[in-house]
Amino acid sequence: MLSRRLPRPVLLGATVLVVVAAVAAVVILRRDDGPERPSAADVRALAVEGLADGTAVELGDVIDGRPAVVNFFAGWCQPCREEMPAFEVVHQELQDDVAFLGIVGPGEKPEESRRIVAETRVTYPTFTDPTGEATSLFEALMLPTTAFVDADGDVVDVQLAKFDEAALRDEIAEQLGVAV
Repeated sequence: MLSRRLPRPVLLGATVLVVVAAVAAVVILRRDDGPERPSAADVRALAVEGLADGTAVELGDVIDGRPAVVNFFAGWCQPCREEMPAFEVVHQELQDDVAFLGIVGPGEKPEESRRIVAETRVTYPTFTDPTGEATSLFEALMLPTTAFVDADGDVVDVQLAKFDEAALRDEIAEQLGVAV
């Protein structure tokens, strides 16, 4: 007699896909309905820790009155690794006009994150989010996630997407009004 049960790996894989799809749908629907964005005061006061030395800072001190691109990444995230060199190129072009920040989420091993930063030759400031507060505030539920913050500290857009140089330049021009 043939068994009609699916193998466990197939069931597990299907379950994971359903959960990921459900989370993505919720995020997309909330964004389409125009969810309340975090306040500029919340963004500026957000505490993160320097990836290199663990020093606690507030995002407002790093942004310093400029518009900002805040990119969430992780060592296990291949699209994150692939886009980081593009972020570095655009950072080098715009560093006087736009602040760039990288943030790794809670649970990430700092040594692995530092290794990824070194491998991708990123020079913009990178931070850890040990409490998950930044991840929650920017709704960085999937990676890579990039937030665009205007000079006042208001979040103007959050995108769950991988960027290349051209797309990143276009998005900075559209969302932040800064042309390359």
